Amino acid sequence: MNVAEFVNKWRPGVSKHRIFVWRGPEILCNQRTLVFAGSEHYFFAVLHSHIHEVWARAKGTQLRERESGFRYTPTTCFESFPFPVLSRVFAAYDWDSSLSDGDILARLLALNHERAAGL
Repeated sequence: MNVAEFVNKWRPGVSKHRIFVWRGPEILCNQRTLVFAGSEHYFFAVLHSHIHEVWARAKGTQLRERESGFRYTPTTCFESFPFPVLSRVFAAYDWDSSLSDGDILARLLALNHERAAGL
């Protein structure tokens, strides 16, 4: 089986899991692939967030029973999602907006550890 046959055979239109990946402009996607233009890590992180998954499962469509998976649709799952305004996130945590990606990651990791510990 060549690559094209493999892709056509295993390309799901409906899936139990959402997978978002970075792809460069040299990649030509097929008609079932949803493409979102964005280069910020923030955008990518929000798409992977639990709240976005809950939103997508509530707003997306599904075929047959729930176990068969759901369809992530651009109009109901992506365009209607209320992306958090990054400046408000910084303000809510009282963080300086000039923090580096590494500093943000370290602070978010610390917050996750505090929440896991019940603090």
